[in-house]
Amino acid sequence: MSDLNKKKLFAYSAANGCLTNLLETTSFRNSLDTNNYQQVENIEDSDVIFINTCGYNNQAEKNSLNVIEDFQKKYPEKKLIVSGCLPRINKQAVQKAFAGPIVSTGELHKMNDLLNEPIIRQKGLEEEAYYLDEKDLQTRLSSNRLLEHAFPMLLSFEKFTGKEFHPLHNIFDSASFDKNTFAISVSRGCLGKCNYCAIKKAKGSLISRPLPEIITRIQRALDEGANKIHILGDDIGCWGQDLNLNSSHLLSAILRLNYNFKLVINYFDPTWMNKYFKDLEEHLSNPKIICVNIPIQSANNNIIKKMDRDYKIEDVFENINKLKKNNPLFVAKTHIMVGYPTETNSEFLDSLKAVSHFDLIFANKYGIRPGTPAEKMPQVHEAIKEYRFKRLQMKILNQHAKTLFKSFITPPNTTRLQISYE
Repeated sequence: MSDLNKKKLFAYSAANGCLTNLLETTSFRNSLDTNNYQQVENIEDSDVIFINTCGYNNQAEKNSLNVIEDFQKKYPEKKLIVSGCLPRINKQAVQKAFAGPIVSTGELHKMNDLLNEPIIRQKGLEEEAYYLDEKDLQTRLSSNRLLEHAFPMLLSFEKFTGKEFHPLHNIFDSASFDKNTFAISVSRGCLGKCNYCAIKKAKGSLISRPLPEIITRIQRALDEGANKIHILGDDIGCWGQDLNLNSSHLLSAILRLNYNFKLVINYFDPTWMNKYFKDLEEHLSNPKIICVNIPIQSANNNIIKKMDRDYKIEDVFENINKLKKNNPLFVAKTHIMVGYPTETNSEFLDSLKAVSHFDLIFANKYGIRPGTPAEKMPQVHEAIKEYRFKRLQMKILNQHAKTLFKSFITPPNTTRLQISYE
C-alpha cells in the first residue's frame, strides 16, 4: 500500500510524564503495522488518534478524561482509540466520556478486531521499548523538561568549580530522562492490598520478569553505551517472589555487572525494604544506586494500618538513615498522601514532619478510586484535604530549598561505602 493510501496515526500519552506509560506508548509505536498505517507528528494530519490513559489518582484520571473530551471536540472527524490503565480502573467514567473503541492496558492485541485494517503487528508487541520515542518525550511534565535543560547547566557549574553538588546532582540526574535514557520494566502488578489503590485492578498480581532476561537486556544496553539505568515496576520491592527469589537477588545480579553505570529504582515499597533489609542494605548502599523511590504514603502508623500497608514508619526512617550513612550521596524519594479517610490533624502532622527524611517528595491528595475498600470509609471533607495538601506542598518547597542550600555549602564527601562484587 502506498503512503497516500495508508491511514495516518497520531499516538499520545495522557499520563503526565509517567515513564512506564511513555514506554508503553513507544512500544505501541514500534508495533505499528506500517503496511496500513503511517505515523504523523501533527495531530491535525491524522486519521486515527491513539490515547494512552492513566488512572493512578483522581488528577491523572481527570487529565486523561480531559484529553479524550478535548480531542473529540476538536477532531470529530477522526477515529479515536482509548487505551491504558483508566478503562480498567474506572471504565464507567471512560464510557461516559467516550463511545468509541476502548482497549485496556495489556490488551493491545485486541485492537485489530476493532478496526477495518490491522493496526499492529502481533509479534511487534513482544518488541518492548527501552528508549523513549522523541514524540512521547513531548508529553512529559514541564518539571521533567525543566530538569533536562537545567542539569547541563549544573554540570557546567560543577566542572567550573571542580565539585559535585550533592544531593542536588543525583536528584537532577535521577529525575531527568530523555531519548538516551534506558529503562526496563522488571515486573508488573504487585502483592500489596492497599485499601486506596486501583493499580492492582489494572495491572493484577505480581508477574516478575525472569532474572536472566533482565540481566541480558541491561548488559546489552551497557554494551551499547548506556550509563544510566531506570528499573521500573509497580513494586520492585516484591520482585521475584513468584519465582522463589526476592529483590536482593535482582539488585545483586545487576550490580555485579562490571560496568560504570548509575541505577535509579522506581518504586520500592517500604514493606519489602523493611522485610529484606538485612539482605538489601549492602546492595542499596552501593554508590551506583543514586536514587530509590520509597513511597511511604503516610508517616502515621495508625493510618498506615488503615491503608492495609504492612510496616512501621520508624523502621523505614531507621533504614533510610542507615543507607544515607553508608552512602551520603544516596537520594531518597517518596510519595506522601494527605486526606486519607479518617485522618486526623495530628495524624496529618506526622506526615508533615516526615518530609525532613527525604530528598525528593511528591504530594498526593487522597481521592476515591472506584471499587476500593477506602471508598466505603468515612471521608475527610474536601476543604480539609485541600488545606492539608497545600500545607504539605509548602513544607515540601521549604525542604527542597534546604536541600538546595545544603548542596552548595556541604564540602565534597569521599567517605562513601565502597562495595566489591568480585
